[in-house]
Amino acid sequence: MAINEEETRWLFQSLRNINFFQSFNLSNIETLVKRIEKYDYPKDKVIIKEGGEGRAFYILFKGKVQVWKKKGLFGKKMVTELGPGSFFGEMSLVTDHPCSATVIASEPIELFVLFKDTFQDQISGNPQLMDELKYIVDKRNFEQKQDN
Repeated sequence: MAINEEETRWLFQSLRNINFFQSFNLSNIETLVKRIEKYDYPKDKVIIKEGGEGRAFYILFKGKVQVWKKKGLFGKKMVTELGPGSFFGEMSLVTDHPCSATVIASEPIELFVLFKDTFQDQISGNPQLMDELKYIVDKRNFEQKQDN
């Protein structure tokens, strides 16, 4: 689905406000925006499955998603509900770790999607930026372990 000018501005501003991308300069952000794709999903569509391969980073443009985690052998627990401007899947961009939660559309949604291979192509020539992103991921992993 094509991204119009208003959505491009919204996306650019959203990326600038996400701490994960704050090491990117304006040119890097602009290049990412050009390579991001937009998708519509119906209610109840599974976007990410816990334990699955992380393939993309998502920014929610319209609608809501629920984030679920497995609990015990057969149970599951809703962790949170996310709305427009929220993002998920960023860890998959720099790690090969499986997804840590399941994300399901709780109503029809519109998402901006940055695929992992596109992202890695973008930063492959910038080892300093990759090191900064890995530091952010390691810090976030440590903080999540402290919360559990």
